[in-house]
Amino acid sequence: MNQQLPIEQARNSDLRGSAAALVRAAQRAREVAIRTQTALVVRRNGQLVHDRMNDTTETPVKSSQS
Repeated sequence: MNQQLPIEQARNSDLRGSAAALVRAAQRAREVAIRTQTALVVRRNGQLVHDRMNDTTETPVKSSQS
C-alpha cells in the first residue's frame, strides 16, 4: 500500500499548487460576494449554507440553510 503524503509534497507540480489555488479561489469568491451583495454558498456539516458577507470584516453576517 502506498503511503499518502501531504498534497504539498506531491510529485506533480500542478497538484502541489492546488491547495494554494483553492485558498485564492475562496478569497476571490468572498470578495465577489461582498462586491455584488450576494450570498456565499458553502457546505457546512453536510448542509448547504448561504452566508451573507460583512463588507468590513469579510465574515458571515448571518447564515440561512437551504
